Amino acid sequence: MTRRVLIGLTCTAALVLHLSPTVRAQELPVRPGLITAHLDSYKSVYHVGEPILLALWLINRTSQQIDVGHNAPYYMSDLEVFDAAGKAVSPSVGRGPCWCQGMILAIPLHSAHPVLVQYNDPRITEREGLGYAVGALRTWADIKYWGYVLQQPGSYSLSASLRGLTAITPGGTAFTASPSDKSNTVRVTIIP
Repeated sequence: MTRRVLIGLTCTAALVLHLSPTVRAQELPVRPGLITAHLDSYKSVYHVGEPILLALWLINRTSQQIDVGHNAPYYMSDLEVFDAAGKAVSPSVGRGPCWCQGMILAIPLHSAHPVLVQYNDPRITEREGLGYAVGALRTWADIKYWGYVLQQPGSYSLSASLRGLTAITPGGTAFTASPSDKSNTVRVTIIP
């Protein structure tokens, strides 16, 4: 390929990956099983009122590199939360801030190589950010940014599904990840 074609494909990929989730869902095909999510919890036991911190990994299940549109993990995925009795817990607050700031970014996913989604929230202070410097990239996001506030002691099961995640192959084929592909299940316990 010529340099001009590569630059054109890169610019097209960046623009496609930067589309709003509504436009993406309507115009791009859904491709299940190509990109999956892995969810981690900072720890397994939290005290009531303590932030429950989660990290999101993306895994390319194909044999070639795929570029995905970048955003905060709580905008790239939805959570499903169940209590110890298996009852679904509903989100109770709005999602956290989106700090894209108009930048067009893409995350390259190499075959079978998990990539940790990092984000920047300049409003987080050093105290709130687990010692990160203000403005530094963060890997752990509070569950409240997905809309959940878990205040009752007990055990909970959490899983993620990719939401409105746009991707593009090296050949220029754009698609969205399937929200039906669920991540691993993370179990957390909240104690008084």
